[in-house]
Amino acid sequence: MIVAIQNEEATSICASARKSAGLHEAGVETRTEFQRQGCVRQAVSGWAKSVHDLGDTPVYSTSWDNDASLAVARSLALTMFAVDYWIR
Repeated sequence: MIVAIQNEEATSICASARKSAGLHEAGVETRTEFQRQGCVRQAVSGWAKSVHDLGDTPVYSTSWDNDASLAVARSLALTMFAVDYWIR
């Protein structure tokens, strides 16, 4: 788990929500009052580095309509590993 901190307060946390052979999927939570302040990127970046240091691959998933989350993934060049496809 990696925690982002601002003004001595935990703002965002990222951990491996799922893990399989050589892959770790990010799970991230951010306190509402700290959203859109770079806390998620800070926590996910630290987590991804830790996963790389283990010799594994960090992956990140989110919904296609979550623009903020997609921006985090793009900014960190994280690997997209799955796509949801819905037929209604």
